[in-house]
Amino acid sequence: MNLEERVQENGEHLARHDEQIKTLFSQQEDIKKLAESTHALALSVEKLTARICTVEDDLQILNADKRQKTYAIWQIVVSAIIGGAATFILTHILH
Repeated sequence: MNLEERVQENGEHLARHDEQIKTLFSQQEDIKKLAESTHALALSVEKLTARICTVEDDLQILNADKRQKTYAIWQIVVSAIIGGAATFILTHILH
């Protein structure tokens, strides 16, 4: 192998290495973009989770409020029935 062939061979190796380096830089840039996009997605999921927790808390408050109102209505109805029955009984006893 003479000097000219070696220089040509080394030039070809160098050209292949340059191509590989360009490919690596391109892949590195793609990985960086993917990492940034994954980070943005993770932040969005975190915000969504916080909002869901807030909605669940609000639903629990609404359900508790509904139960409390239902209980209050039952108290009023029972008091009215007992009061009406007592009035009826006392009216008939006193006449």
